[in-house]
Amino acid sequence: MRRTLGLLILAAVATAGCQRDAAPGAAPKAGSAPPSAPAPKKAGPTVAEATQGMVEATTVGKSSLAVQLKFALERRPVVGTPLKVALAWLPDVLADQVDVQATGSVGLQVGASPIPALGSVEPSEAYPQTLEVTPTQEGVQLLTLNFTVKRDDGVEARAFAIPLLVAPASAAP
Repeated sequence: MRRTLGLLILAAVATAGCQRDAAPGAAPKAGSAPPSAPAPKKAGPTVAEATQGMVEATTVGKSSLAVQLKFALERRPVVGTPLKVALAWLPDVLADQVDVQATGSVGLQVGASPIPALGSVEPSEAYPQTLEVTPTQEGVQLLTLNFTVKRDDGVEARAFAIPLLVAPASAAP
């Protein structure tokens, strides 16, 4: 009986020793994953702060690509006066690269410097850019932005339109 009780105690101690964590600073056991640290928080404004005062651009056509485009105008568009358009691209997908092409309707010249391609993008982040356009005719002019998103599983595209109500040159302040 004593012998059985002694073996039981010995087995319990041996089992408890196997379950105990390694001492601090000890190397992890082979095959066990090291504990993962939380991803560092990015410093800077939140998406809501970065897009405050902006409105959402209209999607052209149909696309299943989960992205948004918001914009803001520095002032009312006037014929012959350059206008800066603040853009914020808001992806809900990971992407390796994003190419942007801007075109204007007949009465809208898009600035000579192209929008630079975006490298790797993360979901739920705002990617701000600025584009300069010059209206050449009054009335409604359309600024179209085509986004081509390159990912591991292929290429997708989405187009957005920004309508500009252009005032005649005599309406300039």
